[in-house]
Amino acid sequence: MSIIKDKGNGDIILLPLNLIQNGMETPLDLITKFLDEKCTPEEVQSLIEWRQASSENENVFRKMAHQWDCDHDVKENDAVLSKSKVWSNIQDRIENLDNEFVPPSYSKQYLFQTGLVAASVALLIGAFISFVLLNHFPSRQSYTSVEAPSGQKTHILLPDGTKVWLNSESEIIYASDYGRKSRVVRLKGEAFFDVVKNPSHPFIVKSGQVDVKVLGTAFDVSAYPKESFIEVSLVRGSVSVESATDNSQLALLHPNQKVNVNKANLLCSVSDCDAVNESIWTNNQIRFDGVTSEQMFRKT
Repeated sequence: MSIIKDKGNGDIILLPLNLIQNGMETPLDLITKFLDEKCTPEEVQSLIEWRQASSENENVFRKMAHQWDCDHDVKENDAVLSKSKVWSNIQDRIENLDNEFVPPSYSKQYLFQTGLVAASVALLIGAFISFVLLNHFPSRQSYTSVEAPSGQKTHILLPDGTKVWLNSESEIIYASDYGRKSRVVRLKGEAFFDVVKNPSHPFIVKSGQVDVKVLGTAFDVSAYPKESFIEVSLVRGSVSVESATDNSQLALLHPNQKVNVNKANLLCSVSDCDAVNESIWTNNQIRFDGVTSEQMFRKT
Protein backbone atom coordinates (compact mmCIF):
# COMPACT_ATOMS: atom_id res chain seq x y z
CA MET A 1 0.00 0.00 0.00
CA SER A 2 1.05 3.66 -0.49
CA ILE A 3 0.14 6.56 1.79
CA ILE A 4 -0.96 9.68 -0.13
CA LYS A 5 -2.15 12.96 1.37
CA ASP A 6 -5.25 14.64 0.01
CA LYS A 7 -4.35 18.15 -1.27
CA GLY A 8 -7.38 19.98 0.02
CA ASN A 9 -7.79 18.89 3.63
CA GLY A 10 -4.86 16.89 4.97
CA ASP A 11 -6.71 13.59 5.26
CA ILE A 12 -4.86 10.52 4.12
CA ILE A 13 -6.14 7.98 1.59
CA LEU A 14 -4.79 4.44 1.34
CA LEU A 15 -4.55 3.26 -2.32
CA PRO A 16 -2.80 0.25 -3.83
CA LEU A 17 0.52 1.01 -5.54
CA ASN A 18 -0.39 -0.78 -8.78
CA LEU A 19 -3.61 -1.64 -10.61
CA ILE A 20 -3.70 -4.26 -13.36
CA GLN A 21 -5.38 -2.88 -16.59
CA ASN A 22 -5.35 -5.10 -19.68
CA GLY A 23 -2.27 -6.93 -18.50
CA MET A 24 -0.22 -3.75 -17.80
CA GLU A 25 0.71 -2.21 -14.45
CA THR A 26 -0.95 1.13 -13.72
CA PRO A 27 1.26 3.55 -11.72
CA LEU A 28 -1.59 4.67 -9.51
CA ASP A 29 0.71 6.35 -6.97
CA LEU A 30 2.48 8.29 -9.73
CA ILE A 31 -0.81 9.43 -11.23
CA THR A 32 -2.11 10.51 -7.83
CA LYS A 33 1.08 12.50 -7.14
CA PHE A 34 0.74 14.17 -10.53
CA LEU A 35 -2.88 15.10 -9.90
CA ASP A 36 -1.87 16.38 -6.49
CA GLU A 37 0.88 18.50 -8.20
CA LYS A 38 3.70 16.83 -6.26
CA CYS A 39 5.58 15.06 -9.07
CA THR A 40 9.24 15.76 -9.82
CA PRO A 41 10.20 16.56 -13.45
CA GLU A 42 11.55 13.02 -13.79
CA GLU A 43 8.26 11.55 -12.55
CA VAL A 44 6.27 13.76 -14.93
CA GLN A 45 8.38 12.52 -17.85
CA SER A 46 7.91 8.93 -16.69
CA LEU A 47 4.13 9.43 -16.54
CA ILE A 48 4.08 10.96 -20.02
CA GLU A 49 5.95 7.96 -21.44
CA TRP A 50 3.50 5.60 -19.74
CA ARG A 51 0.48 7.48 -21.17
CA GLN A 52 1.96 7.40 -24.68
CA ALA A 53 2.64 3.68 -24.50
CA SER A 54 -0.97 2.72 -25.32
CA SER A 55 -4.45 4.14 -25.76
CA GLU A 56 -5.60 2.07 -22.76
CA ASN A 57 -3.08 3.85 -20.53
CA GLU A 58 -4.31 7.21 -21.77
CA ASN A 59 -7.92 6.21 -21.10
CA VAL A 60 -7.06 5.16 -17.53
CA PHE A 61 -5.30 8.47 -16.91
CA ARG A 62 -8.21 10.51 -18.27
CA LYS A 63 -10.74 8.67 -16.16
CA MET A 64 -8.70 9.06 -13.00
CA ALA A 65 -8.06 12.73 -13.69
CA HIS A 66 -11.75 13.32 -14.29
CA GLN A 67 -12.71 11.52 -11.09
CA TRP A 68 -10.02 13.40 -9.17
CA ASP A 69 -11.41 16.75 -10.37
CA CYS A 70 -14.94 15.72 -9.47
CA ASP A 71 -13.96 14.54 -5.99
CA HIS A 72 -11.89 17.68 -5.22
CA ASP A 73 -14.25 20.31 -6.66
CA VAL A 74 -15.81 21.30 -3.35
CA LYS A 75 -15.92 24.51 -1.41
CA GLU A 76 -13.81 24.98 1.72
CA ASN A 77 -16.84 24.81 3.98
CA ASP A 78 -18.17 21.61 2.40
CA ALA A 79 -17.79 18.33 4.17
CA VAL A 80 -14.67 16.34 3.25
CA LEU A 81 -15.36 13.19 1.28
CA SER A 82 -14.60 10.02 3.17
CA LYS A 83 -11.53 7.98 2.29
CA SER A 84 -13.60 4.94 1.39
CA LYS A 85 -15.89 6.93 -0.96
CA VAL A 86 -12.96 8.52 -2.87
CA TRP A 87 -11.33 5.18 -3.43
CA SER A 88 -14.68 3.53 -4.33
CA ASN A 89 -15.40 6.16 -7.00
CA ILE A 90 -11.95 5.82 -8.58
CA GLN A 91 -12.07 2.03 -8.53
CA ASP A 92 -15.58 1.95 -10.07
CA ARG A 93 -14.48 4.24 -12.89
CA ILE A 94 -11.44 2.10 -13.72
CA GLU A 95 -13.40 -1.17 -13.60
CA ASN A 96 -15.98 0.24 -16.04
CA LEU A 97 -13.47 1.53 -18.59
CA ASP A 98 -14.22 -1.36 -20.95
CA ASN A 99 -17.92 -0.50 -20.92
CA GLU A 100 -17.57 3.23 -21.55
CA PHE A 101 -16.68 5.05 -24.74
CA VAL A 102 -13.88 7.60 -24.67
CA PRO A 103 -13.80 9.81 -27.75
CA PRO A 104 -10.51 9.44 -29.61
CA SER A 105 -8.23 12.47 -29.81
CA TYR A 106 -7.07 13.79 -33.19
CA SER A 107 -4.33 16.17 -34.16
CA LYS A 108 -5.13 19.57 -35.70
CA GLN A 109 -3.49 18.48 -38.95
CA TYR A 110 -5.70 15.39 -39.15
CA LEU A 111 -8.85 17.42 -38.48
CA PHE A 112 -7.82 20.02 -41.09
CA GLN A 113 -7.18 17.37 -43.76
CA THR A 114 -10.45 15.63 -42.92
CA GLY A 115 -12.29 18.94 -43.23
CA LEU A 116 -10.79 19.56 -46.67
CA VAL A 117 -11.86 16.12 -47.88
CA ALA A 118 -15.39 16.62 -46.54
CA ALA A 119 -15.64 20.04 -48.18
CA SER A 120 -14.46 18.64 -51.52
CA VAL A 121 -16.99 15.83 -51.37
CA ALA A 122 -19.76 18.31 -50.51
CA LEU A 123 -18.84 20.48 -53.50
CA LEU A 124 -18.87 17.50 -55.85
CA ILE A 125 -22.25 16.35 -54.55
CA GLY A 126 -23.65 19.88 -54.90
CA ALA A 127 -22.38 20.19 -58.47
CA PHE A 128 -23.85 16.80 -59.39
CA ILE A 129 -27.24 17.66 -57.90
CA SER A 130 -27.26 21.01 -59.75
CA PHE A 131 -26.42 19.26 -63.03
CA VAL A 132 -29.23 16.74 -62.60
CA LEU A 133 -31.77 19.39 -61.67
CA LEU A 134 -30.87 21.69 -64.56
CA ASN A 135 -30.80 18.95 -67.19
CA HIS A 136 -33.60 16.67 -66.07
CA PHE A 137 -35.87 18.98 -64.11
CA PRO A 138 -35.87 22.32 -65.92
CA SER A 139 -37.63 25.26 -64.35
CA ARG A 140 -41.31 25.58 -65.20
CA GLN A 141 -41.76 27.42 -68.49
CA SER A 142 -44.32 30.18 -68.88
CA TYR A 143 -46.06 31.09 -72.13
CA THR A 144 -47.64 34.14 -73.71
CA SER A 145 -50.84 33.75 -75.70
CA VAL A 146 -52.30 36.42 -78.02
CA GLU A 147 -55.72 36.02 -79.67
CA ALA A 148 -57.70 37.84 -82.33
CA PRO A 149 -61.43 37.49 -81.55
CA SER A 150 -63.99 36.81 -84.24
CA GLY A 151 -64.32 39.76 -86.60
CA GLN A 152 -61.10 41.42 -85.35
CA LYS A 153 -57.44 41.49 -86.27
CA THR A 154 -54.42 41.89 -83.95
CA HIS A 155 -50.90 43.16 -84.58
CA ILE A 156 -48.11 42.15 -82.15
CA LEU A 157 -44.34 42.56 -81.94
CA LEU A 158 -42.32 39.55 -80.71
CA PRO A 159 -39.28 40.04 -78.39
CA ASP A 160 -36.82 39.74 -81.32
CA GLY A 161 -38.60 42.41 -83.34
CA THR A 162 -40.55 40.03 -85.58
CA LYS A 163 -43.93 41.47 -86.58
CA VAL A 164 -47.06 39.33 -86.51
CA TRP A 165 -50.57 40.07 -87.79
CA LEU A 166 -53.28 37.75 -86.49
CA ASN A 167 -56.44 37.28 -88.54
CA SER A 168 -59.92 36.75 -87.10
CA GLU A 169 -60.35 33.76 -84.73
CA SER A 170 -56.59 33.14 -84.59
CA GLU A 171 -54.16 32.58 -81.73
CA ILE A 172 -50.36 32.60 -81.35
CA ILE A 173 -48.43 31.17 -78.39
CA TYR A 174 -44.72 31.59 -77.55
CA ALA A 175 -42.50 30.81 -74.54
CA SER A 176 -41.07 33.32 -72.08
CA ASP A 177 -37.52 32.49 -73.23
CA TYR A 178 -38.35 33.10 -76.89
CA GLY A 179 -35.30 34.34 -78.78
CA ARG A 180 -32.69 33.15 -76.28
CA LYS A 181 -32.13 29.62 -77.50
CA SER A 182 -34.83 29.28 -80.14
CA ARG A 183 -37.63 31.17 -81.90
CA VAL A 184 -40.67 28.92 -81.91
CA VAL A 185 -44.33 29.98 -82.03
CA ARG A 186 -47.52 27.94 -82.21
CA LEU A 187 -50.34 29.09 -84.46
CA LYS A 188 -54.03 28.33 -84.62
CA GLY A 189 -55.80 30.14 -87.46
CA GLU A 190 -54.09 32.57 -89.84
CA ALA A 191 -51.15 34.93 -89.36
CA PHE A 192 -48.76 36.96 -91.45
CA PHE A 193 -45.14 37.07 -90.26
CA ASP A 194 -42.43 39.60 -91.06
CA VAL A 195 -39.45 37.83 -89.50
CA VAL A 196 -36.22 39.46 -88.34
CA LYS A 197 -33.25 37.54 -89.74
CA ASN A 198 -31.18 35.52 -87.25
CA PRO A 199 -29.02 32.72 -88.75
CA SER A 200 -28.28 31.30 -85.29
CA HIS A 201 -31.94 30.78 -84.42
CA PRO A 202 -34.33 29.88 -87.26
CA PHE A 203 -37.90 31.08 -86.87
CA ILE A 204 -40.34 28.15 -86.65
CA VAL A 205 -44.12 28.24 -86.86
CA LYS A 206 -45.81 25.10 -85.55
CA SER A 207 -49.32 24.67 -86.90
CA GLY A 208 -50.51 21.18 -86.09
CA GLN A 209 -49.15 18.68 -88.61
CA VAL A 210 -46.85 21.18 -90.33
CA ASP A 211 -43.82 23.24 -89.27
CA VAL A 212 -42.71 26.27 -91.28
CA LYS A 213 -39.01 27.09 -90.82
CA VAL A 214 -37.33 30.32 -91.96
CA LEU A 215 -34.33 32.54 -91.19
CA GLY A 216 -35.63 35.97 -92.16
CA THR A 217 -38.60 36.49 -94.45
CA ALA A 218 -42.24 37.54 -94.82
CA PHE A 219 -44.95 34.93 -95.27
CA ASP A 220 -48.54 34.01 -94.52
CA VAL A 221 -49.74 30.82 -92.79
CA SER A 222 -53.39 29.75 -92.71
CA ALA A 223 -54.06 26.79 -90.41
CA TYR A 224 -57.58 27.00 -89.03
CA PRO A 225 -58.48 23.88 -87.00
CA LYS A 226 -61.71 23.23 -88.92
CA GLU A 227 -60.10 23.37 -92.36
CA SER A 228 -58.65 20.29 -94.08
CA PHE A 229 -55.63 22.10 -95.54
CA ILE A 230 -52.80 24.25 -94.26
CA GLU A 231 -51.76 26.99 -96.66
CA VAL A 232 -48.43 28.85 -96.70
CA SER A 233 -47.62 31.71 -99.08
CA LEU A 234 -44.27 33.52 -99.36
CA VAL A 235 -43.73 37.23 -99.97
CA ARG A 236 -39.92 37.36 -99.73
CA GLY A 237 -36.99 35.17 -98.69
CA SER A 238 -37.50 31.42 -98.56
CA VAL A 239 -39.32 29.00 -96.29
CA SER A 240 -39.12 25.28 -95.65
CA VAL A 241 -42.41 23.51 -94.96
CA GLU A 242 -41.78 20.36 -92.93
CA SER A 243 -43.64 17.51 -91.28
CA ALA A 244 -44.10 18.11 -87.57
CA THR A 245 -43.71 14.37 -86.97
CA ASP A 246 -40.30 13.58 -88.48
CA ASN A 247 -39.08 16.98 -89.77
CA SER A 248 -39.03 15.72 -93.36
CA GLN A 249 -39.31 18.54 -95.90
CA LEU A 250 -42.62 18.77 -97.69
CA ALA A 251 -41.90 21.84 -99.80
CA LEU A 252 -39.37 24.65 -100.28
CA LEU A 253 -41.02 27.91 -101.28
CA HIS A 254 -39.65 30.89 -103.18
CA PRO A 255 -41.25 34.36 -103.37
CA ASN A 256 -44.78 34.43 -104.86
CA GLN A 257 -45.31 30.71 -104.30
CA LYS A 258 -47.77 28.97 -102.01
CA VAL A 259 -48.26 25.41 -100.84
CA ASN A 260 -51.43 23.61 -99.78
CA VAL A 261 -50.83 20.70 -97.38
CA ASN A 262 -53.48 18.07 -96.71
CA LYS A 263 -53.68 17.56 -92.94
CA ALA A 264 -54.76 13.93 -93.28
CA ASN A 265 -51.89 12.58 -95.41
CA LEU A 266 -49.47 15.55 -95.73
CA LEU A 267 -49.76 15.49 -99.51
CA CYS A 268 -49.02 18.96 -100.82
CA SER A 269 -49.16 21.01 -103.99
CA VAL A 270 -47.03 24.07 -104.80
CA SER A 271 -48.29 26.80 -107.12
CA ASP A 272 -47.47 30.36 -108.14
CA CYS A 273 -49.42 33.17 -106.50
CA ASP A 274 -49.56 36.86 -105.77
CA ALA A 275 -48.26 36.58 -102.23
CA VAL A 276 -49.09 40.18 -101.38
CA ASN A 277 -52.66 39.54 -102.46
CA GLU A 278 -52.74 36.41 -100.28
CA SER A 279 -52.04 38.54 -97.21
CA ILE A 280 -54.19 41.53 -98.19
CA TRP A 281 -56.34 40.91 -95.14
CA THR A 282 -53.60 42.57 -93.03
CA ASN A 283 -54.72 45.87 -94.57
CA ASN A 284 -58.37 45.15 -93.73
CA GLN A 285 -59.13 44.16 -97.32
CA ILE A 286 -60.81 40.97 -98.52
CA ARG A 287 -59.90 38.71 -101.46
CA PHE A 288 -62.99 37.03 -102.96
CA ASP A 289 -61.59 34.94 -105.82
CA GLY A 290 -61.20 31.26 -104.93
CA VAL A 291 -62.57 31.83 -101.40
CA THR A 292 -65.61 30.07 -99.98
CA SER A 293 -68.27 32.03 -98.12
CA GLU A 294 -67.23 30.38 -94.84
CA GLN A 295 -63.59 31.46 -95.35
CA MET A 296 -64.70 34.95 -96.30
CA PHE A 297 -66.80 35.41 -93.15
CA ARG A 298 -64.03 33.98 -90.97
CA LYS A 299 -61.51 36.55 -92.25
CA THR A 300 -63.83 39.52 -91.90
